[in-house]
Amino acid sequence: MHGWIFYILPEKTNSLTRTGPSKICKAILRLHGLIGSLAQKKAGEEIMINENASLLEEIYQATKMGLEATQLIIPKVQNPQLRTEIEDHALRYQDMGAKAKQMLHTDGRMPKPEKTMQKAMLRGSIQINTMMNQTPSHIAKLMINGTAMGIKDITKNLNRLDGADTEVKKLAEDYIINEQKNIDELKKHL
Repeated sequence: MHGWIFYILPEKTNSLTRTGPSKICKAILRLHGLIGSLAQKKAGEEIMINENASLLEEIYQATKMGLEATQLIIPKVQNPQLRTEIEDHALRYQDMGAKAKQMLHTDGRMPKPEKTMQKAMLRGSIQINTMMNQTPSHIAKLMINGTAMGIKDITKNLNRLDGADTEVKKLAEDYIINEQKNIDELKKHL
């Protein structure tokens, strides 16, 4: 507090008596309020940036998992129509992931590395679930289940991170719409 008074006091000491201590106190309080409001604004911006980054990171990770799953499943798909649809899904995952990554870069952030344990669990699950049954309906069911998990996760994060900006929310909504489109295409193979 004393440092602020030092900067607010007029150069001439006799001016202090003319302005009076109450005016100095009011000036200090105004300055303190200004600093407080700037700090709140800065904190709000940081929260928004963090929510943007968190939601973008979730989208990026979801697209990486979706892409990994499609790449693991494609060699096991014998039905040409189903194979083409899953390949199209992979392209959409790549595109959406690239958008999320670019938006992270724009905010000066890098995507976190892929979660090795989740990736290993995905590989194991696909291997086990396709070992004995590679019919189109079974593969479609596996892809629908994974896609539904992606929708659930992004929807949960979209609701939790409601302070994210409109552009980031739009990307999350586009992800959900694309995933629902994937499910609708896969349902034809059940």
